[in-house]
Amino acid sequence: MIRRAITSAASSGSIPWGKLTYDTSLGGYRTDITEDQLRGAPAFTHDASWDWSDRQRERELHDYYRTRYYWDE
Repeated sequence: MIRRAITSAASSGSIPWGKLTYDTSLGGYRTDITEDQLRGAPAFTHDASWDWSDRQRERELHDYYRTRYYWDE
């Protein structure tokens, strides 16, 4: 199950799903994240060696955006 969205910015980052709300009238997602928050967010690499299962990186991401850990739900 996918638990975060990936941004399409040049410097890649991810956003926890808890920060996104689907808006049917928009046909897409809304968020309260600012551009400054996106710029300062933890980044990831597209390198094949990136460890997507690293729970500490997930904690950093969720802590940064002040969202609940999905694994505690």
